[in-house]
Amino acid sequence: MKQVLILLLLCIGSYNINAQEEEEKRPKKPFRHELGINSNALFDRLARFQQDSSARNPYLMTYRVSRGHWGIGLSGGGTYQKNRAAQKGFADSESDIKWSTDLRLGVHYRNELGRGFWGLFGFDAVAQRSREEQLIDSGFDVVQRLSQSESIGGGPTIGLQWWMTKRLALGTEAGFYWVYGTNETARIFKNFPELDDSINQDETTNLKTLLPASIFLVFKFGK
Repeated sequence: MKQVLILLLLCIGSYNINAQEEEEKRPKKPFRHELGINSNALFDRLARFQQDSSARNPYLMTYRVSRGHWGIGLSGGGTYQKNRAAQKGFADSESDIKWSTDLRLGVHYRNELGRGFWGLFGFDAVAQRSREEQLIDSGFDVVQRLSQSESIGGGPTIGLQWWMTKRLALGTEAGFYWVYGTNETARIFKNFPELDDSINQDETTNLKTLLPASIFLVFKFGK
């Protein structure tokens, strides 16, 4: 019985050594780095053309790193707008500042479809924050209207890439995210604080659909 156990242990040890040697001889797949630029968003900002919000992809840039079929990706975007209006010769003025940020982090699986086309499937976690501040100076008082919102969520995403060369591709994507958000509004009087409104807070839960209406220019780095 002892001889059988010793022989079995020797076989297992030999198999593990051979498997380890085979794994060391097998070349490791290199990391793949991709940088995507939202050409639609870039054009919108250069031409000051506002696309319909239901179709607009809020992410200006996407960075992906993968090894084999699996990888992770990070996307970001934002907007900023400031307007001021005043009548010449009068103290009255009105200014409006709006900004927003969008972040996304997820894992994806990529697979070749043929003829230069690749498909991506994954799951993303998303976060968004926005704020709007309006200042109205009537000469007697300054009224500040504030509205800010925050949201988090996640869901599945799919994408398609067409590689024109080994380094350059066109891509598009779609996502379906369940998002929970809060929105706060307030009105503040500088000279008459007793007139301030109480802070109002709303909570929302909805499905945010990201349509494949934006084209990304994708650049590949590394091997």
